[in-house]
Amino acid sequence: MSIYFDSDPTNPVIDFEYDTSYTIYYKNTDVTRTIFWFELSNSPGSGVVVGSDGPTNFDTRANNWNMIQYNNKADWDPITNIVSDTFYYSGVKTKERFNNNAYDPSLFSRFLTVYGMTSNYSVKELFSKQLGAQDIWGIVGDFNSWGSDDLDIPLIETATASKIFTATLDYEILKDKSFKFRSNNSWDKNYGSSTTNWTQGALVEGGDNITPTNVTMDYKVTFNLNDSTYMIEKIPGTTYVEPPNILYFNSDPTNPVIDFEYDTSYTISYKNTDPRFKNFWFELSNYFPGLGVIVGPDGPSAEDPSGNWCKKDEYGNHAEILDYVASTTFYYPENKTKNYFSQNNYDPKSSIRFLNVYGANSSYDKIDVVLTKELQYGSWGNWGIIGIFNGWGDTADINMTETYSGSHIFTAKLPKDIFSGTQFKFRHTDENWDMLLGIPTATTNSWNTGKLTLYDAETIRVPELLVDYTITLDLRDINNVLYSATEAYAPCFHEDSTILSSIEGVETYVPVKNLRQGDLVKTYKHGYLPITAIRNFNFYNCATNPYKLHKLIPEKFPALTSELIVTGAHSLLVDSLEEKQKRKCVAVFGSVKKIDDKYRLPAGMISEKYENDGLFNIWHFALDSVDNPTAYGVYANGGLLVETTISKLLLFANNANDI
Repeated sequence: MSIYFDSDPTNPVIDFEYDTSYTIYYKNTDVTRTIFWFELSNSPGSGVVVGSDGPTNFDTRANNWNMIQYNNKADWDPITNIVSDTFYYSGVKTKERFNNNAYDPSLFSRFLTVYGMTSNYSVKELFSKQLGAQDIWGIVGDFNSWGSDDLDIPLIETATASKIFTATLDYEILKDKSFKFRSNNSWDKNYGSSTTNWTQGALVEGGDNITPTNVTMDYKVTFNLNDSTYMIEKIPGTTYVEPPNILYFNSDPTNPVIDFEYDTSYTISYKNTDPRFKNFWFELSNYFPGLGVIVGPDGPSAEDPSGNWCKKDEYGNHAEILDYVASTTFYYPENKTKNYFSQNNYDPKSSIRFLNVYGANSSYDKIDVVLTKELQYGSWGNWGIIGIFNGWGDTADINMTETYSGSHIFTAKLPKDIFSGTQFKFRHTDENWDMLLGIPTATTNSWNTGKLTLYDAETIRVPELLVDYTITLDLRDINNVLYSATEAYAPCFHEDSTILSSIEGVETYVPVKNLRQGDLVKTYKHGYLPITAIRNFNFYNCATNPYKLHKLIPEKFPALTSELIVTGAHSLLVDSLEEKQKRKCVAVFGSVKKIDDKYRLPAGMISEKYENDGLFNIWHFALDSVDNPTAYGVYANGGLLVETTISKLLLFANNANDI
């Protein structure tokens, strides 16, 4: 169906010119309708009927459009079912009809609508055609300085003549900014709201600004002129976190600080988001905050012949602050920098350096390092382990190896005969007593994992060890330096592993993290046995840990119903070993080992490495007694036969947590 001009169905109605006569046609398909008329309106059902009784070129009567009346009928040909009528479109009278203030409807939505009536006077709207230009609705607000800086954000109509419009407003537009709706980038027609719930409400012409609160994501805006309402809905998956404080060059936040060139002046800026801090200064250090020098307006500059860095005890070297941005300019002299950082003309560009930002409140009783920026990747130099075992430096430190250049992760082996019962710290290069890392509080509880500190550091105290350990030092985050030590040969399960057990007489697989001492576990040859000891601890998984986590997948091990993650030394129990596997087992265990009639085969020899780095909670349990140490075969993750540990190892494993 369509409305068209001049008996030509290929010439659809688009718009009318003022002071012109038109013949309009409509092809009807509803055979129950026998009486028809046309209506011109700003929206269907609210306008005036056009036709033979309306104003025409020869009609000298009132020249007003006639209000809707059923007797303003159009001509109808019952053979072709074509409805037609001719009318005159008077510019002056049309403007008066649609707006008493000579408002020009040609700028806004108008509709030509066809009505049909049955012989029993049942009326139906048959077709409506939108004419001409329509209101261009948009969103205006703080984000575009209320229209003075940029055009409004356009609202898109969901369908022709639906009078429902939508737009997407991102986080940056909505956060801490007010807005309203208006048409045609003009204030002639605008809507706000009076509700306190900014996400939905009634539209009020000329109403109050809409002010969002607690904005955390992007939103979809729906503007509905049918019922004069609006709605603002969250768009899932677009949650934003307040952007971190950043350091940058030359007032350009897109140009973050990476490194400095010698003999060059720099302006460094810092965008603060913490309202507690009112005063700021910058420090350049080779390693940790507090070991460097303050840079700023009283520091070396191109005009400063002394070229000395300011010492950290001068908190007066503040940065200038404007709109929460602290900034300062300083000069980076090559010779003075080398001399300051090593006294031996050592070039600090060969190692990592940091630019640290300090903040203080107005009374200086609250001072914190608010941001540390790593400037340059290079070698961290040599890290080692120093302690009672080497007379705190009488002999060489135990050297730690970086996993790969620039990884900032270092590992070393801790033999039980050297480290059992000792105390130690981490040290940067031999003879460097300024860079000793230890723990904040001395303890032997959970000695094998924790956070390290440079200031007032305590020694790490090791309990009696029955096995060797691998220790890892993680320096990737200078504000969160971590270490962990892992048993070399302990068979352990990831916390999500499941073990075939009997719970209240029902045989079922139970997550190992939910098992407790006394629970019955099904064994390969010995029926159900109670758990005699069970513990868990944090395990640091990384590429160079030789006992790192491995995963066994159902595609390779059909007995599994889901992926099984265990430590690399955790053995599967198998019927036979290949010659190559036998040689490897001898290297690990000293000989080929069995549990019952099955061979022990470490998972690390036949499985994939679990590539996710970080701390994981792992579990091990025993079914034997201390006096009769015995490992058993048990079923994991649907039926794969694997080993347990022995209770004697758990009894002395002070790194673990009793359950």
